[in-house]
Amino acid sequence: MRPEEKFNPVNEHNQHELMECESGNWDRREETRFRRQSNYKKLQRIAILSLSLAFIFHYVYSEAFNLSLFGFTHPSVLVQVPVLHFSEPTAKRNLPFGLFVDDDKIWHIYFQCQSCTLRQHCAFGTTHSNSSSVGGTDRTGWGHATSSDLYTWSMQPIVAEEEGYDSCGGSAVIDENNTSGFFPNQRNGVIMVYTQIHQETKTIEQAIVYSTDGGHTFTKSAENHILLFSDGEPELRYPKVIWYEPTERWIMTVTKGNATTIGIYTFPNLIDWNAASEFTVGDLVDGGHSFEYSNLIAIPRLNSTGASNKNRPIVPGGTVKDHGDHLLMISSSSGSPLNGGSVTRYFPGRFNGTHFQPINHRTDRFIDFGPDNYASQFFFGFPAGSPVVSLGLAANLRETTSLPQTSILIGPRESYLIYGPSEGDLSYFSRPLSLDSLRGETIANFSASQQLADHAVPYHGSEAVLVEVRLDMQPPDDEVVELNLDFTFRSSRGPEDEYIMCTAVFRTWAADFGCARSRGIVKSSNDISPLDQMSIREVLPLLPFHNPAVRRWEVQAIMDRSILELYLNDGVAAGTITYNSKESFDLVHFHSRSIPDWVTLTVTVQELRPGQSVQEMV
Repeated sequence: MRPEEKFNPVNEHNQHELMECESGNWDRREETRFRRQSNYKKLQRIAILSLSLAFIFHYVYSEAFNLSLFGFTHPSVLVQVPVLHFSEPTAKRNLPFGLFVDDDKIWHIYFQCQSCTLRQHCAFGTTHSNSSSVGGTDRTGWGHATSSDLYTWSMQPIVAEEEGYDSCGGSAVIDENNTSGFFPNQRNGVIMVYTQIHQETKTIEQAIVYSTDGGHTFTKSAENHILLFSDGEPELRYPKVIWYEPTERWIMTVTKGNATTIGIYTFPNLIDWNAASEFTVGDLVDGGHSFEYSNLIAIPRLNSTGASNKNRPIVPGGTVKDHGDHLLMISSSSGSPLNGGSVTRYFPGRFNGTHFQPINHRTDRFIDFGPDNYASQFFFGFPAGSPVVSLGLAANLRETTSLPQTSILIGPRESYLIYGPSEGDLSYFSRPLSLDSLRGETIANFSASQQLADHAVPYHGSEAVLVEVRLDMQPPDDEVVELNLDFTFRSSRGPEDEYIMCTAVFRTWAADFGCARSRGIVKSSNDISPLDQMSIREVLPLLPFHNPAVRRWEVQAIMDRSILELYLNDGVAAGTITYNSKESFDLVHFHSRSIPDWVTLTVTVQELRPGQSVQEMV
């Protein structure tokens, strides 16, 4: 590819020009007119057929589609395309990267995919011999989507990659001060730093391209195309770049060597990078855990309110304040102590411009207690002190690849740090972004006392729903508490063995929560495995400020057709699990064996629909 050559979007549609020739002969003109009338009728029939096919395709796409059409081996299983969650239903495992929000408050994501059928909507992260062609040639590149609210997405043209290379993920930043020199006349130039692999030599390189049109097309610079590193490290992967204002330097974290170390690099211009430090965790290295998709980001604290009592439980709320904290987030492809699969850990700490120092080296901090959260990434473009926003892949790399699976991203989450119950340890706190803007019609709202005997709430299977449960209790001092609440999602049309069941067990000062796929919709094997369930224990209660003797737990469950996200106590813990079923779920059943008179249980079921805008954060 020549220097300064454009990375133009791939054009899948051939351009045909219709040409007609008419002679001066009157009979020929009549013949031509007759042919035109006949052709017009044919076109009418074709148009009607096309509209019919379009309607059928829309139904198949939006409601469910049979994966046997796409070569999968489970023809009876349907993939329900989510309403609120970004998904590419013809691709598998689109890893999100290059997330940024621009000055017009448009959110951008790029993604890779390993397998795809509808090429016009999906970019390939790798080239395979059995991949289909676009325009008669095998091309790879990046998928690109934009949104004004992070819930309604518009697919953009593919950003094509350079010939001879396979492009992996990377990081997009806005070079507002033109530190790179690529943007002499603008303040919104976009730069993508990414990993590419030479198809012949298999060498791994960190490359840079820049965009003057908001990230829709990218240009490479011949002399600065391959990034230079002061330590000569040959194998670096998964670069993530941020701007560090105190030193006015770009900071990049990147996986080094055999994926057991995170390298930290710094330089003012995004081109020639100096090695600053390294980060590793001995216990993870000894356990064979890989370090992938690192994110280093400044993150504010959400001050907690509430009264002190046993174990100092917290009430998230209050003000958001920048305390100079940073968060380092690292994914691992396997070895999760939760389920044996992939997992994402976080390390809160301090960053001084060259070195990251965690508050400790605990390895049991996870951003999600469910099986399906991998390679989460933060958006670039937030002012200092603002909550950070992330998206991640709703998948686990350990799940059997032959089973049907779409590429679904976890819903957008705003995140902070909060103090944990010990009042000396910072914890990761995340909740769905702008949830109130999605609230639609209330389907059910009820309170229960004494018992809740299989209360069924129907909802429209094509909609996303929010289930909110709030339990308040003030038991007698000598009372030993153990209350159970189950809520189960299933289809009114069967089959009976397909459902997702969630259970909460409330005790005197803590509660346990869990959800599991039934045997009929397990994804990993013939038997239910740890990958088919999620659970968290010892969740402490919220304590209302006016009466610290009252204990409260809040549960929010977002069911969006093929993905379930569970948020506890407004974001103290979050879990994600996905599923495929033969029928779309349209019922949620509630059951509790006994409810003492000192317990108040309220349940709300509400439709969720894409909102008009997210809250003012950028």
